[in-house]
Amino acid sequence: MPCAAAGSGGGDPLKFNVDKRTSRKENAEDFAAGMEQFRETLRQNAEVISGEPLPESSFTVYVRLRPLFQHEFSKGEYETMTCVGRQAIVGHKCSMRPDLKHMFILHRRHRVHRVFSPASTNEDVYGVAAAPLLRAAATGRNSTLLVFGQTGSGKTFTMGGIYQQAAEEIFDLLPPGASLLLSCFELSGAEGCTDLLGT
Repeated sequence: MPCAAAGSGGGDPLKFNVDKRTSRKENAEDFAAGMEQFRETLRQNAEVISGEPLPESSFTVYVRLRPLFQHEFSKGEYETMTCVGRQAIVGHKCSMRPDLKHMFILHRRHRVHRVFSPASTNEDVYGVAAAPLLRAAATGRNSTLLVFGQTGSGKTFTMGGIYQQAAEEIFDLLPPGASLLLSCFELSGAEGCTDLLGT
C-alpha cells in the first residue's frame, strides 16, 4: 500500500511512494538525457575506461547485451546498460531520492574478457566464446560453457545459435571414425539439473 507524504507548508501536492520501475518510467526523459551525457564522456574516453586487457585465464567471462524489443519500448522501457570498448560494460541505475523529487544515476563499470554489444551476432559470440572450446574438446581436452542470466535476457537465442554452429563445425574437425560424447544440461533453481538431450 503506498504511503502518503504531506507537503510542507506551501500547498505542495500530495506525494505518493511508487515502485522503482514506475518512477523510472515517469522520469524517463530526464534519466535518458543524464545517461546520454554520461555516454558521451564514455565515448570520448573509451580506451581509458576499458582499461588494460585482462590477463589470459582458463576461465573467461563474456557479456552479451541484447537489444530492447519493440514491446519494451512501447511500455516506456529504455536501455540502462552501455558497452564500452571490447572489455567493459557500464550499468546505469536510475533512482529517486526519498523525497520523490530529486533524481540520481549511479554508473557502475564491470570489466570482463569480452563484451558483445546489441549489434553483435550469434556468429560473433560463437567465434569468440564457443569455437575455441569446441576446438579444444576436439583434441581431447575438457571444455565447459556456462550461460547465465535472468529470464528474458537472451540465453536461449544465444545458445540456439551456438548449438547450430557447433553442430556444423564439430564433424568437420573430427577424423573419420572418431566417437563423440556430448552433454547439454540446464541448471534451473529449484528444478535442479535437466539433461536437455536425454528428455
